[in-house]
Amino acid sequence: MSQGMETGRVARAAGRLWLILVSLFLLAPTAVLLGTAVTTTGYLAFPPEGFTLRWFALVLSDPAWVDSIVASTNIALIATVVAAALAVPATLALTSPRMPGRDTVEALLTLPMLVPQIVLGVGLLQLLLVLGVGRTYPGFVLAHAILALPFVLRSVLTSLRGAPRSLELAAADLGAGPWRRFVHVTLPLMRTGLGAGCLLGFAASYVNVEVSMFLSTPALNPLPVKLLNQVAYTVDPGVSAVSTLTVVLAFAAMLIVDRAAGLKAAGAPS
Repeated sequence: MSQGMETGRVARAAGRLWLILVSLFLLAPTAVLLGTAVTTTGYLAFPPEGFTLRWFALVLSDPAWVDSIVASTNIALIATVVAAALAVPATLALTSPRMPGRDTVEALLTLPMLVPQIVLGVGLLQLLLVLGVGRTYPGFVLAHAILALPFVLRSVLTSLRGAPRSLELAAADLGAGPWRRFVHVTLPLMRTGLGAGCLLGFAASYVNVEVSMFLSTPALNPLPVKLLNQVAYTVDPGVSAVSTLTVVLAFAAMLIVDRAAGLKAAGAPS
């Protein structure tokens, strides 16, 4: 008995140690990134030599960097909203037992997640040119909405499929119409998945390089393309500063979504 308890304690301690090591490994690139962003040298150095925030000041005072950050943020936000607006009714249709070919439709809607991004970028550029919106702001948003849609759709589908359907049936028995059932029953059930999916969709849009580089123009140059062009010629602490700001933005977005929609498992105690 005591030997079994001792073995259990050793196993738990080993599990905690492994968790700490994995966490440190995952956080190490971010720590290096932050260190190289605050170094006083004009080149990347880690550990940093001194401490300065001038690289952040240089980036935030450069209109080209600011325009790229704003463009990427706006495109990702609008694309995520469009993707969510498409994913919610698509989820309702895909979870309906009366819809024929549900598996085929679901596979087609999640295809942009599986297709190589270079191939997808070429295809989207040709499609948008045919539609007359190639390399325009609406075309950029449409392309990134297609990128974000699979992430939102899969997350919402998982959330709704794991929810008890008896709640909707009970609401219908009590006289609630389709709209009231959706607002008061279905939407709260998919809220967690919708929040997590929007966060993933925003991130997929914000950091995308492969599709964005086919659609970018001198007047519309998103941050990933700007970074790619920058590191092709030089790598200085300014690049690390921009990357650090991106990490901060992603963390802030996660907190906002967590507060607004909740990323805890549905039904979990607060």
